[in-house]
Amino acid sequence: MTGHTADRADGGATRGDERGAALLLALGATALLSAIALGLALMSTEELRIAQNYRDGVETFYAADAAIERAAQDLAGIPNWSAVLSGATRSSFADATHHPILPSRDTIDLDAVTSQLQTDANAASLGANTPVWTLFAWGLLSQMTALDPSATRSYVAVWIADDTAETDGRPTVDANNTVALHAEAYGAGHAKRVVEATIARAGGSGITIISWRQIR
Repeated sequence: MTGHTADRADGGATRGDERGAALLLALGATALLSAIALGLALMSTEELRIAQNYRDGVETFYAADAAIERAAQDLAGIPNWSAVLSGATRSSFADATHHPILPSRDTIDLDAVTSQLQTDANAASLGANTPVWTLFAWGLLSQMTALDPSATRSYVAVWIADDTAETDGRPTVDANNTVALHAEAYGAGHAKRVVEATIARAGGSGITIISWRQIR
């Protein structure tokens, strides 16, 4: 009788150990699956963020290029580019403020950007032929072009200066129908792209692009 009771007690302890081990195994499996699910969720979120940043960057790059094209169109209709270099003539498109709110909700000081451009130009040590950068066109790209506002969220600005190939010592006077353009585009998610180009008259009201490069 005593032995039989001992057998039942041992069996109950064994089944209890098994249930405990099964519970620990289940908890471990649940924790592992939760960790995997969390990792996949974080990976998915990171991939979405990377894709979004890439899209914003591409959109902003094309905005900077479009701003160059828009500025060139305006210049094609201006007979005297010296007036543009001196700041007397602006683009037909110019925002009412030099402190616009960008798509990222940040505010930018375009006068400060102009100052930095000039500082960089002065550092090149071209003496009397150092370009003098002047703000020419700026505003939302959707208002500057015929693009649907929902197609672009970029704010753009274009500066103009005499080209460095002209060495007459008069940076605010255009003597060879050639000028340099510097365009900056600011997009969603703090995306920013910079494009520079040198353009020239191509006879009549035509414009030709002599050089083009993406700075950033």
